[in-house]
Amino acid sequence: MDQGPLLILGSGGQVGSELLSTLTPLGKVVGLSHVDLDVLEISRLKEVLRDVRPRWIINAVGYTDVDRAEVEKDLARKVNLEFPAILAKEARQLGSWLVHFSTDYVFDGKKSEPYREIDIANPLNYYGVTKLEAEIAIRETHPLHFIFRLSGVYSLKHPRNFVQKILWQSQLDRDICVVRDRIASPTWSRSIAEAVSAVLINLTKKERPEDFAGTYHLASHEPVSWYEFASAILELHQRKTPSKSPRLVSIASSNLIGAARRPLCSALSVKKLERTFPVKLLTWRGQLEFALR
Repeated sequence: MDQGPLLILGSGGQVGSELLSTLTPLGKVVGLSHVDLDVLEISRLKEVLRDVRPRWIINAVGYTDVDRAEVEKDLARKVNLEFPAILAKEARQLGSWLVHFSTDYVFDGKKSEPYREIDIANPLNYYGVTKLEAEIAIRETHPLHFIFRLSGVYSLKHPRNFVQKILWQSQLDRDICVVRDRIASPTWSRSIAEAVSAVLINLTKKERPEDFAGTYHLASHEPVSWYEFASAILELHQRKTPSKSPRLVSIASSNLIGAARRPLCSALSVKKLERTFPVKLLTWRGQLEFALR
């Protein structure tokens, strides 16, 4: 591999901001947030790619509002499908590798155990549809790629995620209602960034790195319900900051009102990733404990 820089698109987000620091062992890192680059300005995107000539393009950009995607379909499609499809074409022309992040919502949740990479994808909502179609576009366009499917990403540095929502609600004098029948693999953004960095560093040591390209699941170990996860968040937070504990109420997902359908089980198996690369993911609770410190 040549020694061009690593370009992170979406460097202001939960995963992108963590990658800014974890990728530095690989060389120069250039980060662009939505303030620096509007992903809908394709001509500007192409200019940036040709100016930077990155060795790696890491796409941490995404339209992630699952319910609004049912209404803002055109915008969700442009950001989640058309943008990465163009990135794949540009990466192929430049000879760059592409790292792209997908989602557990490409699955319909009918399995009762964590999904593997070879399981058939069948998204229930439009957000999942756009993410799956982006995966297909990347695979068909550019062989030098990594697609990492994530689940329940959270960060203590960004407000719009499940952990921050529970911590905020815990300050209010009212019950917190959380679904008990949806299972996932909630994953700390720092763990994701560290795992991606370990993969890329290890790839530089491979004689034929192209043989290791493909789709991998990157998530925490041990599936957990959102109710159990919320309970652990409150328990660990109470240890750190003792205060009045709110009442956590478990509800069925059928009682929730939302535009988008969600899979009941979207937990991911990370066995393929851990077999292929020197990566060891913690359990969801282990990651949460580190995050809340």
